[in-house]
Amino acid sequence: MIIIRLSGGLGNQLFQYALARSLKEKLIFDVKIDSSFLKSPQEGLTKRDFLLDKFKISINRSRYSKNRHTESFKHDNKQYI
Repeated sequence: MIIIRLSGGLGNQLFQYALARSLKEKLIFDVKIDSSFLKSPQEGLTKRDFLLDKFKISINRSRYSKNRHTESFKHDNKQYI
């Protein structure tokens, strides 16, 4: 499973959604979107709202876990992080 962590405004969120959808369709992985960073950004960053719910798109959302870690994987002899 791949989890895309949303950050930024509407433009960034749309790009990140497009990435998630592309990974799901081309790599046939389960992909979820994590919007928890939008609720509590790091100090010094602008708070943003989750805006993808304004569109008629299907979003498989995930909840952020502090125990998560980044893993890489291979598909068609290409390395992904």
